[in-house]
Amino acid sequence: MKLESELNRSSEKEVRVRRLCFVMILAATVLMFLGGTEVLGSFDPFDPTANPLSVALGVVHVICAVAAPMLVAYYYARLRPATRSLRDDLLQHSIREVRHELHEVRNELSGLHRRSEA
Repeated sequence: MKLESELNRSSEKEVRVRRLCFVMILAATVLMFLGGTEVLGSFDPFDPTANPLSVALGVVHVICAVAAPMLVAYYYARLRPATRSLRDDLLQHSIREVRHELHEVRNELSGLHRRSEA
């Protein structure tokens, strides 16, 4: 069914983005402490203790620190409401189908009841 496949696709995307948010926040936090202690060198490329690895880690830290909040906002503003909406649509569609089938069964039973009386 189309709604079910859309819901599955939306749920999978939601899970992927949630995991990516977690990884980016974790990476930004770990790199923040690594850069602050200067274990691998300074993240500042103009510092004499900086090396190519520390500068690259600094760039990754900045990317994670900027992109993680944006990704969290996207997750809560777009993905969660879309998945919830699809879930509600699927529920309403299922309820309509059950009501229609129940109406058909009632009609069949009333027809059988009329035939048995005759």
